Amino acid sequence: MPGVTEDAPKPGLLLDADVLIDYAHADDGVLGLVARHLARVQVLSTTRSEVREFRDEDYSRLGITVLVPTADQEETAAGISSRSSVNDLRCLVVCRENDWTLATNDRILRKACEEHGVRTRYGLELMLDLVAIGCLPRSRAESVAEKLHSRSPGHFHRGILDWFRSRLSRLASR
Repeated sequence: MPGVTEDAPKPGLLLDADVLIDYAHADDGVLGLVARHLARVQVLSTTRSEVREFRDEDYSRLGITVLVPTADQEETAAGISSRSSVNDLRCLVVCRENDWTLATNDRILRKACEEHGVRTRYGLELMLDLVAIGCLPRSRAESVAEKLHSRSPGHFHRGILDWFRSRLSRLASR
């Protein structure tokens, strides 16, 4: 997801619960930077209900719009055969209908998105995008990644941190 010029419309980005929760614990300001510099950031009201780490005013402060899925979107999501939760499938349906990208770390949901032609980004990739356009210092990105690892070493294991640092190094050498 490249940077956006001032007069170009921002692409749509929908956040899954896992990405919201991760950044709520590590540095929610990163999501504010994404909303300011990369994309129109949205979250579904049903996802908001799952995420206890954010209050309603946090979404406003960060520039994240809360959307209510339509009845048709609810019905479409319920009709998809997948191991993903209905809420995850709502995210897939909304992204597919609006040609948005879904930010999620959920492997099963990412596979369903691939099968349905929905673009995805890992939560860490959002920071790489911000570093690439000069809106997030590399040191802050590394610090956030370390916090994610400390909080959830099973999900953000050393291999993922090595991959992330490697990508940061490539950005620095440009």
